[in-house]
Amino acid sequence: MNARWTLCNGPIRLRVAESARRDGVLVAVTCGDGAGSMPDLGFGEGDAAASPKDRRRLADAVGVEPGRLVFMQQVHGGQVAAVDASRAGAGLHCRGDAVAAADAMTTTSAAVALVALSADCPLVALWDARARTVAVAHAGWRGLAAGVLPHTVAALVGLGADAGRMAAAVGPAIGPCCYEVGRDVADELLAAGAVLPEHVLPRGTSLHLDLPGAVRHQLLAAGLAADRIDVEPSCTMCSPGVLHSYRRDGRRAGRQAMVVRLQPCKE
Repeated sequence: MNARWTLCNGPIRLRVAESARRDGVLVAVTCGDGAGSMPDLGFGEGDAAASPKDRRRLADAVGVEPGRLVFMQQVHGGQVAAVDASRAGAGLHCRGDAVAAADAMTTTSAAVALVALSADCPLVALWDARARTVAVAHAGWRGLAAGVLPHTVAALVGLGADAGRMAAAVGPAIGPCCYEVGRDVADELLAAGAVLPEHVLPRGTSLHLDLPGAVRHQLLAAGLAADRIDVEPSCTMCSPGVLHSYRRDGRRAGRQAMVVRLQPCKE
C-alpha cells in the first residue's frame, strides 16, 4: 500500500487519500480483501444497480445517506457536469437516472458525494481546499483524448478554484505492465497531444500504454504542481480479489467506485 493512501476497514473496504483528508476532503476508492469479498458498485443487467446493498454500505462508510450519492452515466467522453444538492441520489438505483452524458462532475456542496466507477480506467479526484470545490473524473484513454481532465480543471477554475492550488488523487488503474493497445489507439492519443511518446511503450511486437503516467502529464499541463498529485500505484489487472478489471475478467467484471466529498465545515 502506498503510504499516502490508508486502508480503512468498515462497512466496505476503502483506500483513502491522506492528502485529501488533510485538506478537508474525502477521497476514497473501494476495494476487496483478496479473499473473495469484492464489492460491486456498478450497474448490472437492465442498467439497475448491480448491488444495492453495496451502495448502501458505501454510503455508510463515507458518512452520508445513500440518497446523497451522485452517479454519472460515463460515456467515455470529455463532458463535465456541475452538481448541487438538487442532484442528490442521481443514479443511485438506475443508470438512466444518473447525471447524463458526463465523465466528470464538480460541486461546491458538502450535501452530495460524487461517485465515479471503473474496472480499469483511472478515476481522478481534484480539489481546491481554499475555494471549497471538488471534482471527480473518469479518465480512460477515450476520455483523455477528449480532454476530460483539462476540461475538469477549467470547470473548477470557473467555480473559483486556482489550478496552482489544486490537488489531485489518481486511483488504481490498469498499469503499463498489462495495458496493451493497438497502434490506432496510440496514434490517436499522440495526435491529440493526450499522451507523450514516453507513455507508449513497445513490448516485443505489441504496444503498452501508461495510463497513470498520461493522467499525471495532463494534470501537470493543466497547471497542477507535481507535489500535489498523488497516484495510487496498484494495477487493477494484477490485483484479482482486490480490484475489478475488465481486461482480466471481461463482462463478468464488477466496478470499483471513487467517492469524492467535501467534508462539512466545522462550526
